[in-house]
Amino acid sequence: MKFNTIPLAISAIQLGQQVVLFDDESPDAKVHLIMAAEKITPSTLSLFTSVGHNTLHVILEATRMIDLGFQASFDDQHYRVINSSSVEAKTAKESRHDGRLVTIQKLADYNSTLADFNQPGHLFITQSAFGGVLKRAGAVEASVDLARLANLHPVGLISEIADADGKRMTHAEVEAWAQSKRLNVITIADLIAHRRQRESTIKRASSAKLPTRYGEFTIYGYENTLTKEHHVALAMGDVSNGEPVLIRVHSECLTGDALGSLRCDCGQQYDAAMKRIAQEGRGLLVYMRQEGRGIGLINKIKAYHLQDQGLDTVEANLALGLAADMRDYGIGAQILADLNVKKLRLMTNNPRKLVGLSGYGIDIVERIPIQLNHNEANELYLKTKQAKLSHLLRFEE
Repeated sequence: MKFNTIPLAISAIQLGQQVVLFDDESPDAKVHLIMAAEKITPSTLSLFTSVGHNTLHVILEATRMIDLGFQASFDDQHYRVINSSSVEAKTAKESRHDGRLVTIQKLADYNSTLADFNQPGHLFITQSAFGGVLKRAGAVEASVDLARLANLHPVGLISEIADADGKRMTHAEVEAWAQSKRLNVITIADLIAHRRQRESTIKRASSAKLPTRYGEFTIYGYENTLTKEHHVALAMGDVSNGEPVLIRVHSECLTGDALGSLRCDCGQQYDAAMKRIAQEGRGLLVYMRQEGRGIGLINKIKAYHLQDQGLDTVEANLALGLAADMRDYGIGAQILADLNVKKLRLMTNNPRKLVGLSGYGIDIVERIPIQLNHNEANELYLKTKQAKLSHLLRFEE
């Protein structure tokens, strides 16, 4: 698959053209057709309806949804897609054009108000995460980011691409179709890299020496400028000399790291990672404020209660209306960039972490397993991570 550059895609969006967006380069990646909503025309709408599931989503930021009088979410853990109600412009039925065209134009018109729409309608509104692809690496956020980068209103329009039967096309089929329509083809990873090279959502607040039971580290404090969350990095030795760095990106686990919980292996992984860094005399541990795989401390305790009733860790999250894993690796990647770390020897069992970091242009030269002995209290937890979250774990029969 040959991908175009982000600057070419931005130019296409400015001209009112559509862009083909791949979630990633894997064979089963979702592919979307996207454009800036304010540039919609009868011909571009026709192209949307000729492919895909014939389901269009207009993508709005929370501030725009509030301006229009629609419900918006300000959840700090907004890593999942937030769908709002469907709408229809009141003038849609009076128009000689497709009613969806009129509704899209109204949603992209910053003079519109709630009084201009009926609910429900024939177009779905989806909310983009604040911060775009640097907050959530999704097609929803990419459509808004590209519109903004093209100096247009940050209102996107997307539809998943599929064949006439509603099935996903192969990469070769998508490539051939895009070439026939002369459309640019890009990936979310490339858009993330483009934004990361030009902007950052973290700010280094301070640094200091930190003697620990593992040895002396330098602690760096960071603030996420989007969420105001605080993260830290613990560095031993020179991690910015260009040589591959031994690294653990560790999500906060108060119960495991500080309280000694046996329900997980987090505290043991933290201990093992710090010992290995100390043993080698050089390395970095990035400690992320992402308790409970991003769901937060109280929700994690609620999930524990559900696990006491027989659910596994994934089922418990889903029962609470949360995703199985809501962590954001973009902030960790920006911290690594701030410390001039470009090549990693990454201590992890999580393949999603490999993808999440590599999507930010980081070279992972080695994956180092960090599996420890399981116990009766965490065996189901670990086997669930293996079976449902694809963690690279092994268990003796």
